[in-house]
Amino acid sequence: SASRGRLSLRSDDLATLLDEVRSCDDATFLDRRRGPALVLMHGPLTTAESSTSRYVLRKAKVVIPRGERSEILTLGRHPDNDVVAPWTSISRFHAALVFGRDRALLVDRGSRNGTYVGGQRLVADMPRVLSDRDEISFGHELHGQLLSTRSLLATLRSLQAA
Repeated sequence: SASRGRLSLRSDDLATLLDEVRSCDDATFLDRRRGPALVLMHGPLTTAESSTSRYVLRKAKVVIPRGERSEILTLGRHPDNDVVAPWTSISRFHAALVFGRDRALLVDRGSRNGTYVGGQRLVADMPRVLSDRDEISFGHELHGQLLSTRSLLATLRSLQAA
């Protein structure tokens, strides 16, 4: 966990999440983790990998759950961002996500290499509503997926059973 100015940014790795799922029932997990989670990974994402949340989650480096409040999460190479992504295809101030309890919005902040949802490049400064399991790319080096709390739980339970 890291604390940055306007919000408290919490991130978990896969092992932490699996431990949490093992230690509680579904209702408790859903109560503890309200709002969607952003799963991030570095490196290329192939079509075969993107076909299931399970595989994507296995590769995940960071899972950022959001709380009940609306919060803005910035991403870019510059250290003033909430998520600092130091790769060359990521602009200094690349994108922003606005998280609410029931939805999330993504905004490209005029990045050079683009922000993509489902393979479609976003228009700079035009918010895009994200849906559960949307695949997101920031430049060509950072990829992610937005998961509702229920989708995150289902994916973790399937990994637990494997």
